[in-house]
Amino acid sequence: VMRDAGFNPDQLGASAWQAKAVSAFVELHIEQGPLLLNEDIPVGVVTAISGATRFMADVQGLAGHAGTVPMHMRRDAAMAAAEIGLYIEQRCSVQAGLVGTMGMLEVPNGAANVVPGNARFSIDIRAEQDDVRVAAVEDVVAEIQRICERRKVQIALRKTHEANSVPCAGRLQQQLAQAIAECGLTVRHLPSGAGHDAMAIANIA
Repeated sequence: VMRDAGFNPDQLGASAWQAKAVSAFVELHIEQGPLLLNEDIPVGVVTAISGATRFMADVQGLAGHAGTVPMHMRRDAAMAAAEIGLYIEQRCSVQAGLVGTMGMLEVPNGAANVVPGNARFSIDIRAEQDDVRVAAVEDVVAEIQRICERRKVQIALRKTHEANSVPCAGRLQQQLAQAIAECGLTVRHLPSGAGHDAMAIANIA
């Protein structure tokens, strides 16, 4: 297709920019969150792109009849997952910029009259500072083990993603803030909780 369009794929490498030719990278993006919207501010200056850690988890309990298995004898995989989700919410609510999400939660082959024997869920923890994120992840993993032991269920926890935070260049923040102020607008600094291309470009600029 490239040849048909008049390009020479054998010379692709010659088109690459040299890393030393790049002094800075500025990325414009919608906020993807409610802060600027709620404050009625049209633009903000990003201080850092938050780092993120993600897991997928599979909880194995013991399926049983909803009417015949006494509450104290249950090994309910869904309730273990629910308790873990509530702990993630609690742990990640103690510090500004730290967020935790259980975005996926399912009970495979579940039924209204069955105590769930299996549950699957995802975990996504992010923060502007890596040490804050790592501490939260360690606490969550430790609490998961305690919850599962107490509830007598087994869990397989698999890390699917790990990305460090990327601070934005102070000189660019300063220049952008000055330009915003000169337009008569409020200068609002905030982290980007969503990952963006600038995270990759930060390796060279």
